[in-house]
Amino acid sequence: MGSIGKIHFPGAADLAGLINRHLKSKLTPVAVEAGMHLLAWLPPGINAEKIALAALKEGLILQPISQYCIKCKHANGLILGFAGFSFSQMETAILILRRVLDKP
Repeated sequence: MGSIGKIHFPGAADLAGLINRHLKSKLTPVAVEAGMHLLAWLPPGINAEKIALAALKEGLILQPISQYCIKCKHANGLILGFAGFSFSQMETAILILRRVLDKP
């Protein structure tokens, strides 16, 4: 998260806060120090690949962590980007993701 004067550039902490506010029981953000993406773990029983595909149909581009792993201890998660998005755009995306996760 950075700022120039009164301009605020949302970052990982903002995205993690939105996840904790709107998706606390369905997604666990991983704290990161740098970068333009955030990792978030899904609970057991929710398939990251299926969620990413369903989210794409709603206009969100998410990447399942398993696409980048051969053997991962915690491969059931998503990679979410935040660079270039305003806080309100990130919140809209998180609310769409919540709708996707709430579908049976």
